[in-house]
Amino acid sequence: MLDSMMGRSHLIHTMTVSHPNHHVIVNDRLQSGYVYEIVVMPGSNFATNFSPAFTPKEMLALGVFEGKYCNDCRGELPVEWFKGARISDVSDPTLNRCKVTADSH
Repeated sequence: MLDSMMGRSHLIHTMTVSHPNHHVIVNDRLQSGYVYEIVVMPGSNFATNFSPAFTPKEMLALGVFEGKYCNDCRGELPVEWFKGARISDVSDPTLNRCKVTADSH
């Protein structure tokens, strides 16, 4: 049914390959059945003044947000981002490079 709704046959649940015309189905703690289409190659088509200090893989290796960042959406992100990542099922400030909590206190 989703194929006919979207007019495409390329549906992915785990981001092992990502390129235009693929659809990602999101089922995590925040969303269920949400679908989006990849319309450009990952890592391309950024604004000319966009120059981040770290790549997503580097941020995950630094333990961003106490190891909780992107944990519930791993299936829609490239697997290689999580190799060497400091992640945890519960917030753990010791995983963060600066050893501080990410909350807003």
